[in-house]
Amino acid sequence: MRVMKKTILFLAVVLAAGSCIKDDRMDHAPADSLGFSAVNTADVASRCVPVTVCSETFSVGIAKSGRSQSALQATVQADASRIGELSYETGGLPLKALPASLYSLSETAFSFAAEDLLQTFDVQWDAAKVYALLEEDPACYVIPLTLSGEGVKPKRDLQALCLQPSSLSLACISDEDRSKDVAVYNPPVAIGVEVFEIRLLIDGLANPRRDMSVTVAVDNDAIDAFQKTTGNYYVVPPEGSVALYADQLNLARGEQQVPVRLIIDNDRLGAKHPGYVVPIRITSTSLPIARGREILYVTLPPAL
Repeated sequence: MRVMKKTILFLAVVLAAGSCIKDDRMDHAPADSLGFSAVNTADVASRCVPVTVCSETFSVGIAKSGRSQSALQATVQADASRIGELSYETGGLPLKALPASLYSLSETAFSFAAEDLLQTFDVQWDAAKVYALLEEDPACYVIPLTLSGEGVKPKRDLQALCLQPSSLSLACISDEDRSKDVAVYNPPVAIGVEVFEIRLLIDGLANPRRDMSVTVAVDNDAIDAFQKTTGNYYVVPPEGSVALYADQLNLARGEQQVPVRLIIDNDRLGAKHPGYVVPIRITSTSLPIARGREILYVTLPPAL
């Protein structure tokens, strides 16, 4: 019994002493601070984020780090005066601020409770108007954003979206022949039905935002121009011998290319023919089309 009383007394003394010890585990943690979440302080170049114009929107994050014990407020605004800070990070490119009338911010004021770690907002712009501006002045445009308020960390208070123009083009499947405007169909066995592919691709950044629809069609009116340019008197193939598998194509989010498939019936072409050409043209798209790349000629060389 006496031993039990001593044990209880000892435990009581230990608990009382423990209650007097200060919990200083958070004393060495940095104070709460705010900054753009895309910014890596070890790589200041990340303050300039490449964004394709065709995406028309980009989500920017504001992150809180530290002890998670403080409530903080911050404000985001455009600030063209800080573009000079980004020159080195973009390889010395002469940057221009995108006119404020061409974009908007979904939110500009942010309140962080002690437990909040991340908030986001969207930057939105009209792709057609931006491309129209680029036609007039093909400069490197950016949307410079600054974060201000108590607790905002230096070097994490600047975020710029560098708008990268993208364009569509038709190209050969082979990367070596990508720049050519003629794709040659040479069937290994000139019988039966085969599928021949070319590709529709985005020159520039991939589409990061949403699916895009593109329409293609066979344009036989372009054959005269092909004959004059190449000197090859190729003609329209027999009806029903060559057809597009689909004229409505979908470039999914994140994709940079999609195949354009032609169904070729070699039996209808015949064992012998003078040479045929099938001009494939982009007829509808929300993106600009690369100059001279809106059409690709699929040729079927003479079989004599």
